[in-house]
Amino acid sequence: MYEVDLGTMMSTAHGHAAAASAPGLERQHNAVLTQIDMSCTSDVALALPAQHYVSTSDACNIECHYCPRQSYYGDRWENGFLPVEAFREKLGPLARAAQLFGLYGLGEPFLHRDFFEFVRVVKEAGAMALTNCHGMSLRPKVNEHIIASGLDRLNVSMDGATEETFNLLREKADLETVKRQVKDLVARRDAAGRMAPVVYLAAMINAENIGELPEMVRMAKELGAEQIDFSDTVICNPEDLESSVSGLPIMWEKIDEAKALGRELGVRVEYSLQKPFPWRPIPPAEQAEPCPQVCELAWGTWLVGKRGEVKPCCFIEWEYGNAFTDEPQRIQNGPEARELRRRLMSGDIPRECRGCGCAQPLTERHQRQALDRAEELLQATEMSEAERARLREIIAGRRALVDARWGHTAAHVPA
Repeated sequence: MYEVDLGTMMSTAHGHAAAASAPGLERQHNAVLTQIDMSCTSDVALALPAQHYVSTSDACNIECHYCPRQSYYGDRWENGFLPVEAFREKLGPLARAAQLFGLYGLGEPFLHRDFFEFVRVVKEAGAMALTNCHGMSLRPKVNEHIIASGLDRLNVSMDGATEETFNLLREKADLETVKRQVKDLVARRDAAGRMAPVVYLAAMINAENIGELPEMVRMAKELGAEQIDFSDTVICNPEDLESSVSGLPIMWEKIDEAKALGRELGVRVEYSLQKPFPWRPIPPAEQAEPCPQVCELAWGTWLVGKRGEVKPCCFIEWEYGNAFTDEPQRIQNGPEARELRRRLMSGDIPRECRGCGCAQPLTERHQRQALDRAEELLQATEMSEAERARLREIIAGRRALVDARWGHTAAHVPA
């Protein structure tokens, strides 16, 4: 019931691109199509990617103990930078339809001499630009460029609240230096009367820093960060298994404590489940009854490497295509991308997706809510009535697929 003719669907969705080609309208149009895609009613993606995470730099001048650069790739890792000309020509146009560009990879973005050109291209297209850094590059001149560039969000990796822990996990970095430089950035931003960049802290949870989670929240408040994001340390080296606290009672206890303190201090605290053991064989329990899954990355996200290679996420080794040489629709709806979506929807979950927090059970409620959001977005757009009617027709067709899948209508959806 989910097999839909690609040619018919794509012509219906994109045959009227001229009607949505004005700045803003193109993004609105793509946002509606993205929500339709998120209903997981077809292996064909109607939308262009809403999110791009682009590896602008694969070079780094610090060494983190658990970083895949050392713990997984080792001698196979190649430092390098994404060519800004290729980004401008091939990815720049896609920013007109995208919501977000994350301008970072497994390296320090500010080592790229043209980093702020990436930001300029994204911002001129109207998309949100963010990056993730280790904090040692945030010297006064760099901070001035960050503020002037309009970068929307800066994530600073902070894996400890004490010098002992931080400097152990992030060799060649220094906690006090990073704190001083983040404070300088926030002070310059506020003095300039700017709202951006919003500063977030990011921390990977492991046995070394689990006791410091509440103190990291206090540190976020001290530095002027609006949010701190916790996630599992990805253990790439089996020898480091004992350093993982993923799923243990102590982890949940400290996360709850950190969230309570965040509410008290006015700092948002979020936790996202990673796939903590990507190398581990699939346990028998995970090989049981097939369960259809949804992963928004599979429909709406591109990870782009420095040579243009495109994947849906960092845990998958194979590629969709190449952003520098292939047409966007060939990548977004090529055989590799569609096969991944088919397997998720059918419950034949790829090994790379098993045990990953991004893959969640595909439920009727999820499908209906995605289509409801598409309808809400459509109602709020500035599109012509004719274009809205075309999109409503697509939404109605998807609702019919959901009805057929679950054997009843929306009026009978369980609470």
